[in-house]
Amino acid sequence: RVAEKGYKSADMFQKLGNAYYFNGELEKAAQWYGELFAMTSEVEPAYYYRYAQTLRSVDENDKADQIMEKFDKMSGNDSRGELFAKND
Repeated sequence: RVAEKGYKSADMFQKLGNAYYFNGELEKAAQWYGELFAMTSEVEPAYYYRYAQTLRSVDENDKADQIMEKFDKMSGNDSRGELFAKND
C-alpha cells in the first residue's frame, strides 16, 4: 500500500519483488523488480536472475535474455549464468 501511495525505495521494491517471487506470483514480481531496475542498476546478481525468470513468465523473452546476459557477466562462476551462455 505504501508503494501505491507513491513512496519508492530500492529496498522496498526488492522486498515486494521477493515476496511475490517466492510465492509464485511471477507477474507481480516482474512488476516490482521492474520498478527496482528502473530506479537503480546497483543490485545483487541474484536480482538479475530473479527478474529474468519473472520476465520469461510474462513472455518478455528478449528482455529476459538481456538481463540474463548481465547476470552471467556479474555472477562469474554461477552455474545458472553458465547454462544460459551455453544455450544462447
